[in-house]
Amino acid sequence: MFEGLYIYDKWDWETKYPVIKLSLGGGDISDREGLDEKLREIILENASKLNVELTTESRAPNLMFRNLRI
Repeated sequence: MFEGLYIYDKWDWETKYPVIKLSLGGGDISDREGLDEKLREIILENASKLNVELTTESRAPNLMFRNLRI
């Protein structure tokens, strides 16, 4: 895939990492509270699906992202 580029022999392609998908396309997000709630919903759904532990009880999405642990 990256043959001829610097990264080609520098990346371990066997290592897998969980990926969080963010899609804000659905629903009506018209204010900050709505955005925060949608982000919390996405983070909690992905954490559950990926068996990732949230290490904080914070409801702030930015802190939830920081505290995701595999």
